[in-house]
Amino acid sequence: MTSFPMPCRTASLVLCTIVLGFINGNSGFAEPLPSGEKIVQPRVVVDNKKIKMVRWILQPGEATPPQTQSLDHVEVVIRGADIREVAADGKASEAVQETGRAVFIPASPETLSIANIGDTPYEMVSVSLKPQPGPATPNPNPPIINPLTLAKLVTQKVVPAQLLVNNSKITMVRWVFQPGECSPIHIHALDHVYIVVRGSKIREITGEGKTNDDNQETGRAAFSPARGKIHSFANIGDARPYEMVSFELK
Repeated sequence: MTSFPMPCRTASLVLCTIVLGFINGNSGFAEPLPSGEKIVQPRVVVDNKKIKMVRWILQPGEATPPQTQSLDHVEVVIRGADIREVAADGKASEAVQETGRAVFIPASPETLSIANIGDTPYEMVSVSLKPQPGPATPNPNPPIINPLTLAKLVTQKVVPAQLLVNNSKITMVRWVFQPGECSPIHIHALDHVYIVVRGSKIREITGEGKTNDDNQETGRAAFSPARGKIHSFANIGDARPYEMVSFELK
């Protein structure tokens, strides 16, 4: 057997160490991969000029690939679970992400992967906000509800929204209605996103005086362009509370 001179043998060992480090995910040059978890990909719900919305569903033992959030984004948890976050430097943190958690997260160069370490499925909708040439300011601002509108309160039990976030990018609110409760009459002058955390049967009365009923399932997530829509909506189900998170794009 031919023997390598000492410098070559040392170089070979160093090269093997680097290669193994990349394979195992332990090198500082490699992105982290969750240990032992099955990697899954999200399902794209909406991808347009304003947003990219994806849905993550992680069964126990499943994880996301490492990803860098280069855009501001919103996360809304539909089904909570015990979650582990692993950063690029290998540091890990664990927390319970509760159902209904809704947060605005500024863009960051940090690379993270998350894993479901609980014993129940985890579901989360993430909405990335794409850069825009200018603000989507309504005209007039603030928007004015036409006093001749035919919109009416669906019921007399009016419940206002809970303000969650109000910054230069979005205004985010949470609606929670017990059966028989409704929203005030309001206008949608800006593009907005809504995500149903707890579904129920919903009735709305529009500015044209039309009454529409809709079974809104838990997990529904949609982008609605600005149309100046005026309405009130209510939970007309007979048992379950209704919960929805919505945010307007500024």
